[in-house]
Amino acid sequence: MSSLKHATLSTEDAEGLILSVVRKRLDGFGLVGATVVEEPGFDGAPIFRIVATVERPVSAKAVISVTAEANGLLWTRGDERFVILSTEMRNAPEEPPEEDFD
Repeated sequence: MSSLKHATLSTEDAEGLILSVVRKRLDGFGLVGATVVEEPGFDGAPIFRIVATVERPVSAKAVISVTAEANGLLWTRGDERFVILSTEMRNAPEEPPEEDFD
């Protein structure tokens, strides 16, 4: 019978692990910085949402790789919080306003 209790890392320790993966994997894309926010996911369970600011476009393969490695590090330490990564380009032009066709 499994226990309902599970070990979790402190938020600071988890963020440190996540950011170490982000730095290692996204440095080649000109990583400028990253923010990590813990928030409730769609099911109410806590997740980590990471936004990495980069100089060059990041491939989908790299985003998936970072996410998988960060999740794996947390999960092997008994922490079940999920990592979601997105990237934004530094100095990217603003998107034009949406046009209203009514």
